[in-house]
Amino acid sequence: MDAATAQLLHLLRAGAIPAPLSSAAWQAVLDAAAAHALLPLLYHRLRAAVPPDVWQAMRDAYLNNAAHNTRLYHELGRVLRALHDARIPIVALKGAHLAALVYERIGARPMCDIDLLAPGGHLARAESVLLELGYAALGDNARFAEESFHTAYLLPQKGLMLELHHHLEFPLSPFRIDLAGLWARARSADIAGAPALVLAPEDLLLHLCLHASAHHAYTMGLRPLCDIAETIRHYGAEIDWPVLAARANDWRASRCVYLTFHLARKWLDAAIPELAFSALAPADPDPRMVAWAESRLFSPGTETFRGLGEVWAVSGYAGKLAFLCKAAFPSRQRMSQLYGVLPGSPRLYLCYPRRLAGLLWRRLVALWRRWRREPAALAQVAREIETKALVQWLLEG
Repeated sequence: MDAATAQLLHLLRAGAIPAPLSSAAWQAVLDAAAAHALLPLLYHRLRAAVPPDVWQAMRDAYLNNAAHNTRLYHELGRVLRALHDARIPIVALKGAHLAALVYERIGARPMCDIDLLAPGGHLARAESVLLELGYAALGDNARFAEESFHTAYLLPQKGLMLELHHHLEFPLSPFRIDLAGLWARARSADIAGAPALVLAPEDLLLHLCLHASAHHAYTMGLRPLCDIAETIRHYGAEIDWPVLAARANDWRASRCVYLTFHLARKWLDAAIPELAFSALAPADPDPRMVAWAESRLFSPGTETFRGLGEVWAVSGYAGKLAFLCKAAFPSRQRMSQLYGVLPGSPRLYLCYPRRLAGLLWRRLVALWRRWRREPAALAQVAREIETKALVQWLLEG
């Protein structure tokens, strides 16, 4: 971890600087906060006197995010009201829940899209409501719902993505989430001026841990840990920690929760009781997993050649070529999601050359460097092997 990230962590925890910083040091802190998508939160949290130009940069980031989220929440309110009128129960997930109710200021937490959870039996009706509101389905959603337990929609005139989930996991996930219990525990809430449901605090924390760990291998940086620390701060004594630990074990997600809580306690002073933490500890702790998780945590967005380790693990040149061809020409459904273009649009065909160019630049060049045994390429392959081992360890718990 570099000095700027260390300063950022201190500011997030204490809201004060340990010593005066130079202009260059402040700029490095701002760069680190931006890399972790934490500039708006830093502005919201900071109670120290800072140089006017630094304060202005943070304030601008906060106001820009607040303006973006205001537009997003306006649309979210329209969607939630329409679904409520159709008597379709909806749980607001992740950012939609966190920014409004946990951070308590929608400008403090960046959001990219809208994630909602609906009962599986209501998906067709929910899609009809969304289509009436002007959304377009990104591909064959009936098949996609079966293959990945969620469907995706685009509001073309606003470029807004919405994902409608009917499970928190994928079909082949090893986690055993009790959906019936999840819905029974969900709480009523007002989101963007509309009635909705949100996850109970224990379920919210478990979902955040799974998302940061098994879903993204800690490559999203510090923001997921801030989400966890803020959730604990907001709900406080309402959280039933023994129940949370028991539920993590029931979901077979104790390793994900344990490692994520460990990182949140260590780096952000998240108020996780020792009793709950001990109840989650694996029988076979592996210190390498903490080191690998922290390596990814403090270098967000550095998984430049994701899949390179998998390519190299495929035997034979023909196998490697087949792997690359599959990556270069994904389904129209996947291309629609990647580039935000409707499946029936002629523009979709223009996205394939764009994808090929990206792959040629990133993946094939990386393979060439690997064959030349360049240190950076070898280090990237080793990193991907570590990531695969980390995720495998998480999935086994």
